[in-house]
Amino acid sequence: MISLFFVNMKNLNSVVKRICGFRTGKAAIFAMMYCLFVATAQAESGYVLQRSLISGSHVGPDQIIGDATLLNRRAHPASLFKIVILVALLREGKLDSAERFEVEDHISTSPVDIRQATYRSSNKAFLELARRLDARLLREEAIRMRFFRAPPPASFGRSDSIYRGEDEKTDPLSIHRFMTRVAGEADLAKPEELHNFLLWPGSCLIAAKSDREIGRIHAKSGAWGGSAWMSGFCAGKRHKEVVTVFVPYEPPHWRPARERAIRLFYGAFQATVPDDVFY
Repeated sequence: MISLFFVNMKNLNSVVKRICGFRTGKAAIFAMMYCLFVATAQAESGYVLQRSLISGSHVGPDQIIGDATLLNRRAHPASLFKIVILVALLREGKLDSAERFEVEDHISTSPVDIRQATYRSSNKAFLELARRLDARLLREEAIRMRFFRAPPPASFGRSDSIYRGEDEKTDPLSIHRFMTRVAGEADLAKPEELHNFLLWPGSCLIAAKSDREIGRIHAKSGAWGGSAWMSGFCAGKRHKEVVTVFVPYEPPHWRPARERAIRLFYGAFQATVPDDVFY
């Protein structure tokens, strides 16, 4: 079955280099053919994409693309949990959009604003932000937003890995429903500010039956412990379309999985990933 997302030869060659470890001209013919087969199989499977259209207060049915058996797979939320931290900070009035934060040197050697800290997924900045909140409040926010499969333990929120949800697990279906609530502004203190923090480069196309419109991308990516994500929504004037992509991978190979999740996300909106997107 041919995938909705066609893999051209340029992208395929890139996948071959990641999987096989050589360029196409440096191997015997049979090895090249085998790696092309493996690369094509990986490009056509091993992910699940969910999409839902929001029109006013109405949320349409989910459309599933890819491997539906992954929908309930236990998975690390990775940096998607940073959204829960932002939601809790805004609810408690403990975040000023004019603030600037120290981040890792590979991100910036000078302080950045909260939007850049979110887009570039700074663990350093979000650990500082999480420490502004009582652990009990952060746990309650995660439960309120139904972010995890089950309520986290009473000890949740006290470790230095809180920026990725510690070691708690979620699943693609829960994450998609969570992002639908974020897009629909359900029980959010300052939804416009939150959505602004989640802006990504480029534009997106919403195709709601005969009603098509161009919108802006609001999303969060993440990768940790075998789970790579890109979840967010395209916001137009009349509609919002929510898309969640989950790509499982074998640690420690998170980078190609995260890149693939981002490309599948943009492709769902018939959009090309801008050259300046942060991978």
